[in-house]
Amino acid sequence: MKSKSEIIFVDSIDDDMCRILVGDSAVPADFPLLLLPAGTCEGDFLLVTITPRPDLKKQAIEESIKLLEDLGDNP
Repeated sequence: MKSKSEIIFVDSIDDDMCRILVGDSAVPADFPLLLLPAGTCEGDFLLVTITPRPDLKKQAIEESIKLLEDLGDNP
């Protein structure tokens, strides 16, 4: 799986949430403001990159299996 990047436009900010428009088709989405750079304002354009973390997925699966094994026959 590869990383994916998109340009987003910050359409509006309301308290701790903002309304963003994603990509060329301007798909609307609500997004937590705390995940955006400090000082982000309405009207800003930002580049967002999403990167898969298969290592974290593997770790979570291993931890879940261990917890289930620790429970044994006593769920």
